[in-house]
Amino acid sequence: MLWALLVCLILIQATISSQAFVLHPETPGYPQSQHTYQFGVVQGFEYSDEGSAVHTNMMRQIGVEWVRPVVEWSDFQNPKKVSLLDARITQYNAAGITVLLHFNMNPYCLIPEQNVTWCNANGGNRTFGEYRTFVQQLVERYDADGVGDAPGSPVVKFWQAENSPNAAYHFWRNSRQSNLAGPPNAYVRVLSEAYQAIKQADPGATVALGDLAMIYAGNQDPVLYFKGIVNAGGASYFDIVQIGGHGGSFYGTYATTIQGIRDIMTNKGLSRPIWATEIGAIGGHTLSDPSTNATITYSEEFQAGEVIKRFVDLFSKGVNTVFWYPFVDSEGTVGEPVWTDYGRQNAYGGLVREDNALKLSYNTYALMKSKLGSADSITKTCDKKSVLAYQFKFQNGRDVYVAWYSKADGKPQTTVSRSVTVSMLGVPYSTIVVTDIRNNTRTVQSTEMITLTQSPVFMQAQEPPTAPMLLVRPLKPANGVTVTCNIVLRVEVTNSSGALIAGAVVKFYLNGNYLGTSTTDVYGRAAFKFCPVPGTYNWYATAELPGYAMGQSVTYTFKV
Repeated sequence: MLWALLVCLILIQATISSQAFVLHPETPGYPQSQHTYQFGVVQGFEYSDEGSAVHTNMMRQIGVEWVRPVVEWSDFQNPKKVSLLDARITQYNAAGITVLLHFNMNPYCLIPEQNVTWCNANGGNRTFGEYRTFVQQLVERYDADGVGDAPGSPVVKFWQAENSPNAAYHFWRNSRQSNLAGPPNAYVRVLSEAYQAIKQADPGATVALGDLAMIYAGNQDPVLYFKGIVNAGGASYFDIVQIGGHGGSFYGTYATTIQGIRDIMTNKGLSRPIWATEIGAIGGHTLSDPSTNATITYSEEFQAGEVIKRFVDLFSKGVNTVFWYPFVDSEGTVGEPVWTDYGRQNAYGGLVREDNALKLSYNTYALMKSKLGSADSITKTCDKKSVLAYQFKFQNGRDVYVAWYSKADGKPQTTVSRSVTVSMLGVPYSTIVVTDIRNNTRTVQSTEMITLTQSPVFMQAQEPPTAPMLLVRPLKPANGVTVTCNIVLRVEVTNSSGALIAGAVVKFYLNGNYLGTSTTDVYGRAAFKFCPVPGTYNWYATAELPGYAMGQSVTYTFKV
């Protein structure tokens, strides 16, 4: 293949090292790691006793760092639901999972631009004063300041103000088929009230913009909508920009949106982190659309690959905190036909099934977190002929590469492959361990051909074999004794099984300074004779031998 000679010979150095939005590590309510890249999920069972603790433990086991639950205004008026929410947040705090709590005014309305007909039928209108009271009481309940706290003082320090303001359905109460999302300046009126209420209750809290949905099903362009928010003075009322929406085309759509938002912030002199809070793909189900009789199978393998690719793609674009949506399937409670875009993602997009059976994507998420979780930055090392490779850099130099053939990204029923050499991907190691989405590993050489498919693989340098340790035991002089001149320092060297080691080079140290060298005999012993001046001395010895890790004795003290 002639093209293979050209693939990725020129590395695309698009390094992005975006600083994580992290405050007060090891404090409840705040992120527990200082890592650049943060991994989250969106949960949906805040008000159900069944499985809640189980789900929290499932999150903890795969390294989830963030969770986004939701509380609606009417929920906060229900004492039982408030008690259940208290319990969820307490569980998340105990598991070391940081909470981004999404609140919204549902089922009420505040502004004329919302669908008054819907509001009158479901909840009615409320005033801004009532809204401020709701938000302040909510934040006060979880600020752990000892005033108005929930029992046990569970902590929330990150808040999302309303949901998808550029979507007709959520915030504006119109149908999903409608494109009647209200104007940005109307959302800013609500956002400003929420922001000020949050900061009044907890000045140290962080406020996230309602997640801007991608263009599908009538949503307004998220970039233009963000520009409208900023132009209406909304930049004073959020600390984090959020993008979301699991419908439409992920690849390309998100890239355009992220770049467009970043350009607006640059032009306006703004600096805000961008998070992605509703990233998802269906897995483990076959769907039939009754309107077209079309049948599509979304395999668990497809979803598992999309988990890695979508996180990596967003990290490479400077989005450093990403939430998978949802964590658990909800086919029985989705509330609308599962063949719609919204319905199918809620029903079958989870890493875990409704009966708590684990999908492949659950284990793949854990694998991804273990491989990439402590990386410092990411660089694209290959983007040629639909072959993509990314280098995740680590302070210890044990960098991890992720690569796949992107021709079928987002296409659940398409299988593709292409063969390249490992070196063409920008991987500099001579011997590489390749790990697939099922955590199967194989070893390849840099000169070999490797077949990439739509499922990504991790590539790392082969770890050198761990050398056995030499054990060094001081024999004389014994610890704490008093001796005369002509001292003999003597040690015995063995392996971990207790076998005596001959031929080891032993170095003796006195008061931390190198004294002299000897070699162990067939009995594993080495000695060094010398005559120090009167005084108190500390001594120890090290032993070295090819094929072994250097050993060091404990330190003994003697007097002359």
